[in-house]
Amino acid sequence: MRLTLRLLLLLLLASLVWASWHRPKTPAPTHNHIRVPVPLAGSGNADEASGWRIVTRKLVWKEAAQSMQKRLQKAGLEVIPITRRETVELYAFDDPHTFASRQAAARVESAWRKHGIDAEIIKLDDHYGVALGRFFLPEHAERQRQSLEKSGMKYRYEKRTIKIPVYRFTFPPTSHSEAQKRWKRLEDMGIADPAMIREDRFTSLYGPLPKKGS
Repeated sequence: MRLTLRLLLLLLLASLVWASWHRPKTPAPTHNHIRVPVPLAGSGNADEASGWRIVTRKLVWKEAAQSMQKRLQKAGLEVIPITRRETVELYAFDDPHTFASRQAAARVESAWRKHGIDAEIIKLDDHYGVALGRFFLPEHAERQRQSLEKSGMKYRYEKRTIKIPVYRFTFPPTSHSEAQKRWKRLEDMGIADPAMIREDRFTSLYGPLPKKGS
């Protein structure tokens, strides 16, 4: 009898162990995550950021800069002037002679003017000379050279590098699409060669602009 009970207990224990070993595992709890893609820095649509500027080409004459500023403001544009000293090339034409008196220089000046050249007497230390034009744009210098050649008179040409104040205009930064519209508007107004650049590039070239009222 005792032997039978022991056998029954052993069978019961064996069945419990077998059931425990082969019982299906309870799956671990899961969480339903919502994944939202995060855009990489700088990968957004350029049209969504207000980071583009239009900059006009440099002007070397203050009067021309003032005239352009008035014209842009009259068109309803918010104009921001940029003035700084830059190194530029100067194309200079002169009569090759020097003169001891102003009267002598005046006779040569008159001869040039008869050929349609806008000559001007200049004072050079203790003598005089006759200037035949100063130009900052090579295309203007080339036209003057052709006029001087047609006159048949001798002249002197010199290209110099000088540092002078130059003038540009920019506008508040906008989106890429708005900057394109502004660029096209300036082109239609006859403003030559406006440039469209990113705000970070603008800052690296011209530095931070002074705030209003400063």
